[in-house]
Amino acid sequence: MSASPRIERRRAARSDRILRVAARSFAECGLDARLDDIADEADVARATLYAHFPTKEALIAAVVQSAVDAAARGVSAIHEADPRQAVRALLRLQLDLWNGYPDAMRVGHQLRTKPVDGAAHTHDATLRAILGIFERAQNAGILRCGDAAIAARLHTRIAIPLLEVLAGHPDRDRIFLGSLEGMLLRRASPPQG
Repeated sequence: MSASPRIERRRAARSDRILRVAARSFAECGLDARLDDIADEADVARATLYAHFPTKEALIAAVVQSAVDAAARGVSAIHEADPRQAVRALLRLQLDLWNGYPDAMRVGHQLRTKPVDGAAHTHDATLRAILGIFERAQNAGILRCGDAAIAARLHTRIAIPLLEVLAGHPDRDRIFLGSLEGMLLRRASPPQG
């Protein structure tokens, strides 16, 4: 027998509240944030937290899942024929993900490895697609470092810390996009004419 719609709504609301609190706690305190503190702040018993998320790893995976899914959708939508425009679209996507999922992006960055549970497959596919964008740029000869794998690692490791440094700056978007583009791409040649 399934639960009533009202009970299901309550369960979903409690799960969402736990995820919001956990995302903020992991983003602010690191992955060592205590589950007891998360349960207290979410106003649930620890047993209730574990009923929703059986392990800390499952909770972390759930926190980053929405950002990983949005990243996968965004990367798969980058179809620019020009490799420079494709890299620029990737940088704009990073900025959009930060705007939509800042805590999840911070937590994902702290992982330094691929997410656990259901997010791992999507994460791997997204990283392959990002590498493909940088390989196109490498083949076009526009990568500053000349190596797609290095460019992808630079992008992955620098974007979130740069966004954190620029938090609250009125010109954050322009500085972020210009800084990463300048680091990753060679300067465009002026048109011959």
